[in-house]
Amino acid sequence: MKLSFAFEGAAPQIDPHGQYESPIETTLLHRLTLKDGKVVDLYNGVSDDEVRKIDHETATKIAKEHVDHEGNPASVDLAALSVLNEDGHYVPGDN
Repeated sequence: MKLSFAFEGAAPQIDPHGQYESPIETTLLHRLTLKDGKVVDLYNGVSDDEVRKIDHETATKIAKEHVDHEGNPASVDLAALSVLNEDGHYVPGDN
């Protein structure tokens, strides 16, 4: 699958004329980014199903922990849904 990126660190767009090739088969483009001119899988090669599980577990945890003064879900920056580990891959966050 050919990809293009608006800028380094951005999520890709599928582009038949794109400059980059995806290193994995995926339907979840948010798991890919461009770093130092190379396409990187932020989830370290796990399956799309595992990525969905990581995202769901983390989003559920955040939703339970972030409520407003009336107990309703508060607005949460979903970019914080997972964190980069020391290897540069996303894992569920502790926040």
